Amino acid sequence: MSDADHRDSDRRADRKRELISQEAAEWFARMREPNVALDERRAFLRWLKQSQVHVAEYLRVNGVDGNLRRAQLVLALTDEAPSNIVSLFAGENDRSSASRGGVPLRWKIAATIVACALSALLFLGVRTALYERSIETEPGEWKTVTLADGSELQVGPNTRLTLDLGDQQRSIELVRGEAYFKVAKDATRPFLVEANAYAVKAVGTQFAVSQRKDELIVTVSEGEVRVTPSTKFSKRVASLDGPLELSVPITADQQLRITNTWPVTPSRIDVSYELAWRERQLRFGAGDTLADAVEEFNLRNRVQLQLDPRAESLPVRGTFDAADPVTFALHIDKISPVAVRRLAANTLLLSAE
Repeated sequence: MSDADHRDSDRRADRKRELISQEAAEWFARMREPNVALDERRAFLRWLKQSQVHVAEYLRVNGVDGNLRRAQLVLALTDEAPSNIVSLFAGENDRSSASRGGVPLRWKIAATIVACALSALLFLGVRTALYERSIETEPGEWKTVTLADGSELQVGPNTRLTLDLGDQQRSIELVRGEAYFKVAKDATRPFLVEANAYAVKAVGTQFAVSQRKDELIVTVSEGEVRVTPSTKFSKRVASLDGPLELSVPITADQQLRITNTWPVTPSRIDVSYELAWRERQLRFGAGDTLADAVEEFNLRNRVQLQLDPRAESLPVRGTFDAADPVTFALHIDKISPVAVRRLAANTLLLSAE
């Protein structure tokens, strides 16, 4: 390699290091913010893991080396007071220590600080991993989460999911509630959602899964999914009832409602109507009753509506804020033969007049 090639190579290396230093400075500034989003912390960890140079540059920007020199940590840690006495054989003592394999104290301190910094980063990574294993929302809380594989989840109120993103398969269990899945395409790792002893399998598509007591509702807005009894459930049913159809496909603008029978035929639906909860809305139209509306509000909110059985069949029409059952109740009070009365701080009674 010629001298010119060496110089070009050195310039490229210097430029690369300069860019990494700039990135490190940017990350340092962002990590000093009081409330750093979890997705931002995950991105920071991914950047650190890309190269040891990233870690070194971040620590350099953080001022570890400069702080060590300025703070004179050797004196602080050894409690030795400064002295104006200079040893005549200081150089020889240092060389003797090095020849015996001794490590200068300043390097021990630097190594300790670096180890502490890396331990803190490791702890952050553990916290992130633990977080990714479960997602939970409180009544009245909506949440949007981006998984490590790039899939996006919109999680409705009063919902709990557990996650297992493995190398062979991406598995999620919907323990309760409702969630909308925008699945990142990965043909080598199918995306599986299990709920109520059934499994919904997808690769790259968009769909919602909701639990309503003993009913499971699967709604597809884009692409196709296949629904099947989960392994344990299918084996149990097959042993009791003979052969079992294991898979039902659902395509865009279709919905499958599963109760106690299988297989079930999907039906065509208005997706915007069925998935209005994603926009924090509840829509009611032809055939919907006050009992239906009360159930939907109670599933999502701390404020609970109690309904007089005589008013259950009253029709309900319109679009309402899914997080505001009080306004809904007052609206019903105005347009229907229903009176609203507060029973407790978080309980309203809708009684027929």
